[in-house]
Amino acid sequence: MDVDYDVIVVGAGPGGSTAARFCARSGLKTLLVEKEKFPRYKPCGGCLSLKTVHLLDFDLTPVIENDIWGAKFSYCLKEPFFIELKEPIVFMVMRDRFDQFLKERALKEGAEILEGERVVNVQAKNRGMEIELASGERFHSHYLIGADGAESIVAKSISLPPDRDSSSDLGSGVSHKVIGDGFLFYRLNSQEVGFIINYDIKYRMGLGGEETEEEEN
Repeated sequence: MDVDYDVIVVGAGPGGSTAARFCARSGLKTLLVEKEKFPRYKPCGGCLSLKTVHLLDFDLTPVIENDIWGAKFSYCLKEPFFIELKEPIVFMVMRDRFDQFLKERALKEGAEILEGERVVNVQAKNRGMEIELASGERFHSHYLIGADGAESIVAKSISLPPDRDSSSDLGSGVSHKVIGDGFLFYRLNSQEVGFIINYDIKYRMGLGGEETEEEEN
């Protein structure tokens, strides 16, 4: 089998772009394949831990929307408690700008990219891997990295079992411009989680939950 690339990475989110960046930096001919065209909006809390910032090992200042120095916690709308530190505990980003920034770093290291190209099938081929795009075009590589999210076509194509059954999970998110500051996280009950995070003049709100056996019956 003729090989087009040493490594193909499917999915150009933070994980995929970072993997492509390290592969290209190590001298591997690397292709990054993304079904969307960047920049694109991505519903997400956009909260980066200090560990994540350190692991990325380059300056993220251009895409940091806000830094968070404290938190407010509440359970079942009971009396909240507060945490306030002398240094930031997390940094906030908007995923459209953050993901674009990471993609550009991967390209600077020498990775190539196909945007707006959806992978529809993956197969193992003679000690290598083959991906097929919706257009019918095929590419071959020695190694394949699946970074294409919860509904990964890479995992499905090679029959990798899911970590868990997520068919009953629910989630939603919304951004709304307001004035204020702070960081708020609250847990509604044992199955549902909500959060509100400040982005300077914009709040990001989210709600998630999991259906229980009692609810199913």
